[in-house]
Amino acid sequence: MSIRLMNKVFDSETLGPTERLIMLALADHADDSGRCYPSIHRLCKRTGLGERSVQSNIKKLSDRGYLKKILGAGRRNANVYVVYPNPAADAPPQHMHPAADAPRTPQQMRANPAADAPKPSGTTIEPSDVIAVTTPAGILAEVASPEAARSFIAYRAHMKKPLTATAARRLASSLTRISNQGGDPDDALGMAEERGWQSIKPHWYFKEQKNACNSGYPPRRQQAREREQPSGFAGAALRRHAAGEQGHEG
Repeated sequence: MSIRLMNKVFDSETLGPTERLIMLALADHADDSGRCYPSIHRLCKRTGLGERSVQSNIKKLSDRGYLKKILGAGRRNANVYVVYPNPAADAPPQHMHPAADAPRTPQQMRANPAADAPKPSGTTIEPSDVIAVTTPAGILAEVASPEAARSFIAYRAHMKKPLTATAARRLASSLTRISNQGGDPDDALGMAEERGWQSIKPHWYFKEQKNACNSGYPPRRQQAREREQPSGFAGAALRRHAAGEQGHEG
């Protein structure tokens, strides 16, 4: 947590209410240099905003110079954010000096310089500081914890059906909907491992949660018991084995 950065965010007169909320959440995770790497899921919990709102406001803040986002550059492929509460003051000064021996060539202005210019295409490419991440681990870590992401990827590899980047994006979309409806993405990935599923859908997850409640075994108690056992792929294997001894499906 950087109290210095948080005070600067509070003092800002150019941030909107939602932007300020996101900047405060980032500053709460940042060191004094402004670097932090919370997941989108974590920012949603800290701000009370939806995933889409967090993502869109992060883009706006990046475009305005309040943030620099570097995908997959943090610990365990987490995104790194660099916070600039006062972009104009925080930006290092840049002084442009021509070379001492550079010839001074007069520039000739054409009467109609735009006439020969090629017509722009419909796609505009803007410069960006964002480094693209295409690894399944980096994609899932946007929604779930890095540990849960790595566990599920190892589980899929064990099934001889390794997770592709395309499949990871679809899975991340399902996990986002689960989170927005009050579910836990990490718990959803663990459930998929236990059930032997290749993926997880919101209605699958909440149906299993409802069945657990109807059976008299509340999900919270179930999660508490699971935390006492090894987590991830190894823990799922042990729980399936225990369930088999009791004559139940895992």
